Amino acid sequence: MEKVSKEREQTGFFIQVLEGELEKRKNLSEKVLETHSNGVSNLHIFPYRKKVELKQDILDLDVMSYTYSYLEEDINKYTSLRKLIKKAFNEEVFDSLTFKEKEELFFKQGNNEVVYTDKNYKKHTVTKEEYDLFFKRRKAYNQAMEFYNVREHVNSEDYLPINRATKHYIKFNKEQVLVSLRLESSNYRTGRITSKFISCLQNFIKDTGIEIVNIDQTENATYVNLLSEKENFMLNGLREVISQCELYRTEESFNYNLEVEIERNLHQENYSKDWYYFFTGNKYEELKDMFKKQESNFLAHPLYK
Repeated sequence: MEKVSKEREQTGFFIQVLEGELEKRKNLSEKVLETHSNGVSNLHIFPYRKKVELKQDILDLDVMSYTYSYLEEDINKYTSLRKLIKKAFNEEVFDSLTFKEKEELFFKQGNNEVVYTDKNYKKHTVTKEEYDLFFKRRKAYNQAMEFYNVREHVNSEDYLPINRATKHYIKFNKEQVLVSLRLESSNYRTGRITSKFISCLQNFIKDTGIEIVNIDQTENATYVNLLSEKENFMLNGLREVISQCELYRTEESFNYNLEVEIERNLHQENYSKDWYYFFTGNKYEELKDMFKKQESNFLAHPLYK
């Protein structure tokens, strides 16, 4: 009995990453979540979908602003410059800088303008404004291509999963909140916990008005997206699910992580987003020393920032 009590003791904790802390989120993923995949679907089935209205004008703009603005030689010019920046800061002394900070420093040295010669001995002059605009447009174009890829797989124009690949081009009601979950399923044991988690979640949201609008699986993670106007109710549900899905009925050596992303007022001026990473197991205990423990909890667990 004593052993069971120890095994069920809640040892998990959350780390919060705010909307503007993109580099912090990226670094946390890269340094800690070795099992975090690139999000490429293994299934292409998308059993959960929803009838949606598209922001077609935004989709068209993201495609045309890139394809109509840049020739192949332009693309090579900007991408080769980015490689040059990475190479210029590849020494260990620059490891504490984010790549965005490296870019800022690189252009600052030339008064926001860089003159360089590419591998074909062609000379280029690039301003910081031109550089930023190119990669902003390329990111939007790649985003649009992801959307078209999903739409091709489901063979529908407007009956779609709502996930990271499609949400940018879907119209949402003002009060709707999109909660996106990434659940570890990198091996048999974590996969079983994730399956239990999803089953408990389905039981909880039955007849509540909360919709599952996507379930997808990659090589080592399962993704679930929830849509509702009841943010607090959804979060209370997640708290209940975590307590029910047997995360703490395993030995101390068991390690598990999940990610909660909360997006409010999508495509509105008052849009906001928060990320929370959940960790349990000895492997992640050292993270507590890297962040500050908060007085408040999140989903009945200790919270660090």
